[in-house]
Amino acid sequence: MTSPILVTAGTGTLDEYLRASHRRRLIVPIWLPGRAARELRGGGNLAPEQAVGQRTWEEFLAERIGQPVG
Repeated sequence: MTSPILVTAGTGTLDEYLRASHRRRLIVPIWLPGRAARELRGGGNLAPEQAVGQRTWEEFLAERIGQPVG
């Protein structure tokens, strides 16, 4: 099993997907106010100590799109 990788809130993951799929899209960041949104931005909805995945985001993209990211 691979080690979990924490992906912080932002457009990085979406940028990687668009680049791998040869798509161009305008990404408009939306700021959500409030305590619940702050917790989501901080990763409060994640449980990295219970990660059960078998592949990384990069491996998923390579399999799904058919080419490595980078």
